[in-house]
Amino acid sequence: MSSLTRMLGLLDLFDTERPFWTSEQIMEATGYTRPTTFRYLKVLRDAGFLARFGGGYTLGGKAAKLDYVIRQSDPLVKLFDPIMSQLRDHIGCEIILVSLLGDEFFATIHKERIGNSAEQSWPRGRPMPLHKGAGGIAVLSAMPKAQLKRMLKSPKIEAASVDVEELLKEIEAAGKQGYAISYGAIDPGNVGIAVPIVLNGVPPAALLIAMEKHRYATADVSILVGLLQKARREMVAVFNAYQIQLEGRSGGADTSTFNSLATASADTQLN
Repeated sequence: MSSLTRMLGLLDLFDTERPFWTSEQIMEATGYTRPTTFRYLKVLRDAGFLARFGGGYTLGGKAAKLDYVIRQSDPLVKLFDPIMSQLRDHIGCEIILVSLLGDEFFATIHKERIGNSAEQSWPRGRPMPLHKGAGGIAVLSAMPKAQLKRMLKSPKIEAASVDVEELLKEIEAAGKQGYAISYGAIDPGNVGIAVPIVLNGVPPAALLIAMEKHRYATADVSILVGLLQKARREMVAVFNAYQIQLEGRSGGADTSTFNSLATASADTQLN
């Protein structure tokens, strides 16, 4: 592991359950020497990723800035938002886009809410275990076998005492039928239906419908899956068009590129 990787890994210590760390706690958690720990902390603090607070450290202003930038300009959100909002309006359920986050989690990167939609316990950016829920199973089903094998050997999977054989059966079933369904895996009263999304050069993702169990009981699953698959085809088409435009721009994409493609995707009808 490189020195840079170890230094950036300190940022992973900070989360909602433990947003404050002292240097001593960091040394204990990582096993790094005092000189190494203080050197890493100084670099991260000088760069704005960490800030001093009450004798310890919290995430700094640079994290807030990056959060704002990604929320305002995430390419996938810009491109897929019109398609997701149309799907939400068409079926009256919450629509969620999730993506792989590192080697052990996936996370919501965009959500189209509706007034009476199912309450989700997992907001944008919060890590979710890969083995829980339709979104995680769909993401896993889209992975190459070598990557999936590595994922299933991760410390988080082992620590959670996951039945890997049963999990593999779920993943294989999702791969064969093209979608995954979970019942109360994330929220006890909800059902999730997800289809995997594979995009060139982008981590595996999934498009998810979240609905209350009582609505699911009267729903036609084949219709819901069909709508998800149609939305996925539109997403892939818009993304591919964006990549073609991007390849023709030596300076990369600008706001007008996103807006023109997003407008085109908004003109697509789901019904």
